[in-house]
Amino acid sequence: MFTRLTALTAGLTGAATGIAVLVVVFALAAHWYATPISPLILLLTPGSLVGFFNPTTELWWVLVVAVQAASYALVAIVIAAAVHRVRRRSPNAV
Repeated sequence: MFTRLTALTAGLTGAATGIAVLVVVFALAAHWYATPISPLILLLTPGSLVGFFNPTTELWWVLVVAVQAASYALVAIVIAAAVHRVRRRSPNAV
């Protein structure tokens, strides 16, 4: 059974990973901005799409981090649930 602790652990790990990715992307913005890799960077940072609304306020940073953490947490929980389901089905799983 997929426990709440497993979901919480996966969600927190995903959120931390999402925030780390966002920090790295913003730190290296001078290297990737206006290059052919820009669309890939925007796919990796869904939180940065919030910045198109009003990037001048401090609330913007809170929204960016919240959207980034929530999206990565959701993806991590879905992946953990899929892995749990595959392991539960196969009797010889590692």
